[in-house]
Amino acid sequence: MRLGYLILFVLSLIACILCYSVGYRAGTRLSPDERELRGRLTLAVYTYRSVEQTNWAKVKSNLGADVLGMTLTYEERFGMNLGTNSFARILREAQQISERVRTNLVWIGTSRDLINMAEGTNAVR
Repeated sequence: MRLGYLILFVLSLIACILCYSVGYRAGTRLSPDERELRGRLTLAVYTYRSVEQTNWAKVKSNLGADVLGMTLTYEERFGMNLGTNSFARILREAQQISERVRTNLVWIGTSRDLINMAEGTNAVR
């Protein structure tokens, strides 16, 4: 009887180790969404860097807005990447570009402000 319990314990231990290792390896891989967003953000930053050296203001403006949007989305969904890998450098550069773009944006207020402006009033309901 003790041999049966010992065999059951060993099999359970092996199953636990196997499940842990499979789960650990799955957790270390990037999710498909994060991998896609990293790729798009990297491409946008490199393109922005290339366009910045030329005088294409409209393309630079559009790419800056894309970088800003993707940076905010990445930070919201996946948090800050504080590592030392190549993407951490790209993310830092994207944040710097985002700050430059953000300073050029014009604040239009809240949606309530827009409605009041359209109605020609300044009263808050």
